[in-house]
Amino acid sequence: MSQYSPDQLFFSDESAYDRRTLSRCGQRFTIEGVLCVNGLLAYGIQEGSMKSDDYEYFIENILI
Repeated sequence: MSQYSPDQLFFSDESAYDRRTLSRCGQRFTIEGVLCVNGLLAYGIQEGSMKSDDYEYFIENILI
C-alpha cells in the first residue's frame, strides 16, 4: 500500500434497507457509496437488491 498516495485510495461500501418486518413482502432499497480522503465521492440508491451488473453500471456510469 505504501506505493499509493492517500489521494489514490477509494473505498466502496454497499448497504440495504427494507421495511419488511414479519412478512417477506415489502420494499427494499440498496445504497452504494464511494469515499475518498475528501469525503463522499459518489453514491447510488436503487430499489431492490444490487447485483454484479448493477455494481458494474454504478462504477462505469456514476463513479467515473
